[in-house]
Amino acid sequence: MPDGFAFTFKNRGIPQPYEAIAIWLIDQWRHIGLNVKMETIEASAHVSYLRRGDFEVASDAQCSFIVEPDIDIQKFQSTGISDNNYSRYKDPVLDDLFLKQARALDPEERKRHLRAFEKRLLDEEVHYFYTLQWHRIVPHSAKVQGWTITPSHYLNQQLDTVWLAE
Repeated sequence: MPDGFAFTFKNRGIPQPYEAIAIWLIDQWRHIGLNVKMETIEASAHVSYLRRGDFEVASDAQCSFIVEPDIDIQKFQSTGISDNNYSRYKDPVLDDLFLKQARALDPEERKRHLRAFEKRLLDEEVHYFYTLQWHRIVPHSAKVQGWTITPSHYLNQQLDTVWLAE
């Protein structure tokens, strides 16, 4: 990109983690000669900007309610298939890989299609780039017994074995 290339980065108006990651991103972009202005969008309005396509570059989050690839990666299908593909790209290769992984009966075959999907999305075409890994910190009382802290917000939420000790 030519020196001096400029754009506005629309960022969600929540200090943690969005403000910190924006500071880091803008610094990194400036190191390669990009002139980036940040516009902080009120958190309640941020998704509306994304849905309208009212941005050049914007922060977004991917967090669904269950660990299931059909739900987790549906937003990365082509515009017209996925209503929350805010970048509005069309990528028939991704669409085909999505269908292949969704229809695969063998877990290893599904995993191969998912890895190919990830490679296409994040490496070959770079429709998105990930910037942060949320560190899950779960404080709880020593009275809580029978519960295992997991690395996911969704996995192993087996609560029928949990009790409060006196």
